[in-house]
Amino acid sequence: MKTETKHTKGEWTIFVHKECTYPGIECLSSQGNFSIACIGNDLEGIQGRTKEEAIANAKLIAAAPELLEALIDLIEKVSPIIMKMGVKKVYRELLSIEQAKRAIRKAIE
Repeated sequence: MKTETKHTKGEWTIFVHKECTYPGIECLSSQGNFSIACIGNDLEGIQGRTKEEAIANAKLIAAAPELLEALIDLIEKVSPIIMKMGVKKVYRELLSIEQAKRAIRKAIE
């Protein structure tokens, strides 16, 4: 499975600037800090969402690169083992692997 990623490399963290009530995501890298996303803004708010939900969304987005890397690693390690066991014995597991591969493609294509 081709797993070349194009997202901004580095540690993604949550921040709340003094001027903004809502959380955002920034990437801390050796080349400096880069803004990735802002979850709502003071002009439009978060469109009916609570601040707690905005923070939960920010946490999920900040974890995305690590989740993607872990999923890719898991697929690469588990797939050969499952394939050796035979399709009839591990049909549900194969479906889960295909679902994970679709999620990876969604993230990198």
